[in-house]
Amino acid sequence: MDEGGEPMAEGKRMSLRTGIYLLLFAAVCSGAVYLSYHLVVKERIAMEARLREKDERIGELEADNERLNTYLRLLQHQERRAHIQVLDQRAGADGTVINRIRFTEVDPDGTPIGKDQEFELPGDRIYVDSLVIKFEDHFVREGDPLRGKALVFFQRIFTNRVTPDEGHSLDEPGKAPEIYAAEKAQSAWERDLWRRFWEVGNDERLAREKQVKAMHGQAISQKLQPGKIYQVVVRNTGEATFPPPAELNE
Repeated sequence: MDEGGEPMAEGKRMSLRTGIYLLLFAAVCSGAVYLSYHLVVKERIAMEARLREKDERIGELEADNERLNTYLRLLQHQERRAHIQVLDQRAGADGTVINRIRFTEVDPDGTPIGKDQEFELPGDRIYVDSLVIKFEDHFVREGDPLRGKALVFFQRIFTNRVTPDEGHSLDEPGKAPEIYAAEKAQSAWERDLWRRFWEVGNDERLAREKQVKAMHGQAISQKLQPGKIYQVVVRNTGEATFPPPAELNE
């Protein structure tokens, strides 16, 4: 019998045991890595995904709330009103009547909105020009708070001696009128909304895309008398009127 056979067999057995131990060690390590991934890393990734989804949902809810607040402000105002006070009336060198007036937008209770605007205009008949935008009828049926009524912009004021192009601007183009949304309360979304509506007023193709049924300017006029205060009323149907004036000192 070969005396060297037994040591060789023992060596093989040791190598086999070592291989098995290494395989077991590798299996344990792999299992630890697997468990670590599924119990820690994968759960952390899932948690981060849930947090991202929650942040996105919060962002969506904040945007919805922003729009709702805008709609609620719009619903509070059913019409636009302004007072025109005749502060002074005199004859010019050529005999033309010259009026110094103050234009003040007010809410339904008569409280001033925004800043007064004062103008000196020749002519005894004054015109207030408005831009009216009306949307398709289905917005009214659906009760859309923005497009379910006419949007009204005070464009300019002129007289029988001052052409419309030479008149004075009233609402500032590209900005929401104070009655619809106070400047300090506006969001980026709301500013963009009003910017688009001014674009609609000047772009026929865009007006069709926005489902505008009618878009037109309208000017109403009144002969001015000194010591009077006149009221301009433009309802949410787009109808503009000059109710009877009141005395300035009333």
